[in-house]
Amino acid sequence: MKGRGVCSLAVGVYLCFFSLKAFAEAVPHLVVRAKPAVLQVRALDAQGKPLQTGTAFFIRNDGTAVTNFRIIKGAARIMALSDAGVSYPCERVISNPPETDLAVLKFSTVDDVPYLTLGNTVKAREGQRVFLVSNPNALLEKVSEGIILGFEAGHSAVEISAPVTPESNGAPVLTEDGDVIGVAFYKLVNGRLRSFAIASEQVQKAVQTIVQGAPVQPFDVSVAVLATSPYLYAQERVRYQAAAAAGNPGAMVNLGWLYQNGLGVARDYSQARAWYEKAAAAGQPMGMNNLGWLYQNGWGVPRDYGKARNWYLKAAAAGNAFAMDNLGYLYEAGLGGAQDYAEARAWYEKGAGAGNGYALNHLGALYHDGCGVAQDYAKAFQLYESAAGAGNAWAMTNLGWLYQYGRGVPQDYAQARAWYEKAAAADNGPAMTSLGYLYGKGVGIAQDNFEAFRWYQKAAEAGETTGMVNLGLMYQHGLGVGQNYVEARYWYQKAAEAGNTAAMTNLGYLYSVGLGVTRNCGSAREWYQKAAATGNAHAMTNLGGLYANGLGVTRDYAKARAWYEKAAAAGEVTAMHSLSDLYAKGLGVARSQSKAQIWDQKAVAAGTN
Repeated sequence: MKGRGVCSLAVGVYLCFFSLKAFAEAVPHLVVRAKPAVLQVRALDAQGKPLQTGTAFFIRNDGTAVTNFRIIKGAARIMALSDAGVSYPCERVISNPPETDLAVLKFSTVDDVPYLTLGNTVKAREGQRVFLVSNPNALLEKVSEGIILGFEAGHSAVEISAPVTPESNGAPVLTEDGDVIGVAFYKLVNGRLRSFAIASEQVQKAVQTIVQGAPVQPFDVSVAVLATSPYLYAQERVRYQAAAAAGNPGAMVNLGWLYQNGLGVARDYSQARAWYEKAAAAGQPMGMNNLGWLYQNGWGVPRDYGKARNWYLKAAAAGNAFAMDNLGYLYEAGLGGAQDYAEARAWYEKGAGAGNGYALNHLGALYHDGCGVAQDYAKAFQLYESAAGAGNAWAMTNLGWLYQYGRGVPQDYAQARAWYEKAAAADNGPAMTSLGYLYGKGVGIAQDNFEAFRWYQKAAEAGETTGMVNLGLMYQHGLGVGQNYVEARYWYQKAAEAGNTAAMTNLGYLYSVGLGVTRNCGSAREWYQKAAATGNAHAMTNLGGLYANGLGVTRDYAKARAWYEKAAAAGEVTAMHSLSDLYAKGLGVARSQSKAQIWDQKAVAAGTN
C-alpha cells in the first residue's frame, strides 16, 4: 500500500509539472459550466428537522438528478436548491440500486435544466487530476481539487484525495474535460475518513433501467419536496390539500407539518393536530409520531407526556424509528414517569436497529456518560461512528470530542477538527463552538483569535448558547475583534435569556462594574442569584463578593461566608481564597490563622487538580 501511494504521488507530481497552467486555466471555466447543474439537497423528517444535507446534480435536461442514497434515506421530505436559488420539488425516486449508495431522483422542472455529462472510468488512471463541485450553500470549500489514488475491484469506485464532507456527499467528481467520472462519498476505513466516488458506470447502469422501461419507485406526495418560499409553500399546501381530500395519509401528515411550522399558512397547532389525527386514524405511523411530539411539547394541546408516550408507542409498533427514539428520550429524561435508563436503552436500540441516526447517537451518549450502563467510550465511539455514517451531525460532534480528549480512541486533534468541521457543515452549533475553542486555545492548530471569533459567531447565530457566551467574551476582551462591551452584553443577555448560567454570571459582572451598561449592582445581584440557583459556583462566589463589599446590598459577612462556602463545596478556588481572607481578618467569623491556612491549602490543592 505504501509503495502504491509513493507511485501515485510521483505520477501526480509529473502531471502537475507539465500541465498545471493549463489545468489552472481550465478550472474556472469548468466550475462555471458545472455550478448551474449542481444542487443542494436536504432531507427532512416529518417535523421539519434536518436529517442530512448533501449535494446532487442533474444528469439530464428533464430534471433527472443523482445523489447518494444515504442523504435521502428515511426522509419524509426532500428539497433541492440550485446555485441560482431555484427550488425544485421532487416527483419520485427513479432508482436506488441496493448494491450501491446511489439514488436517481426526478425533479419537477418548468424548463430544461443544465446538466452534466456522465463519462467513464475506463481511461482514468492513478495520479490523474480531478475536482468536485459541492452544493451552492456549503459552508466549507465549494470546489475541491485532488488526484485519483486508486480503484476498487472492477472499477466500481474510485478513491480520490480531494476531501469529501457531508455537504459534498453526492457531488460530481469531474475530469479536466468536464466529464463526470463518479459521485462523491466518504467512508471510514480503519478509523480514518477517506474520499471515494461511485464510478459513473454505476450511475449509467441505474439510469439504464429507466430507459429500458423498468418499473420505478413513485415518490408519493407524502414525501414530496417542500419549497423554500412562502409562495411555494402555499402551492405545496394546495397540492397536499387535494391529495389529503382524496384520502392520502402522507399528504395529511404534510399538511399538519405545514400548519405546525407556519409554512405557506399561518401557524395553527389545532389544524396540525387535526391533520395528524386523520393520518393516524388512517394508520400512518408518522402522523402518530407527530401527535406525540405535539403532546410532548404542549403545542396546541396541554403538555401531556402520558399521551405523548401512547402515540409514540403506537407509531413504534408500526415500525416508526423516530418514535422509538422519542420513547427512549422520554424514559431517559424521566418525562411523564420515573427515569429509566434500561427502558431508554431498549428503545434506542430498537431505533438504532432500524438505522435511525438520532437513536444511534443517543445510544452512544448513554455509553459515553455511563447512564444505565458501564461507561464505555469505545462502545460510544462505535455507535457515534454509525450515526455519523447515517448523517447525524450530533454524532459527528461527539466523535470530535472523543478524538479531542482521547476517550475510546487515541487523542488526535486533526481528527477532532475534521469531525467538528463535518458537523459544522451540517449546521451543528456545538461543533462550531468546539472549532472556535480549538482555534482560540491553539489546540492541535496554530492559535488564531480571528478564526475563533468567526466560528463562535457562526455558533451564536445558529442559536448555540455556549457560542454566544464565548462570542461575548471575545467582544469583552477584544480578541479577534475590536473590544465592544455593548456587543458583549448583547450576546450575554441573549444566552442568559435562553437559560445559560455562564452568561447570567458574565452579565452580572458587566452590571457590577458598569461595562457596556450603567453600573447597577442590584441588577448584578439578580443575575448572580439566577445563576447560583442552578448551581453555578462562579455566581455564588460573586454573590459572596457583593455581600462582603456591600455592593447593591447591605454589607453582611455572614451571607458572604455562606455563599463562599457553597461555592467552595463546588470546588471554586476563588471562593476558598475568599474564605481564607475572612478568617485571616476575622470578618464575620472569629479570627483564625489556622482556618485561613486550611482554606488556602484547599485552594492550592483544588487549583492543581
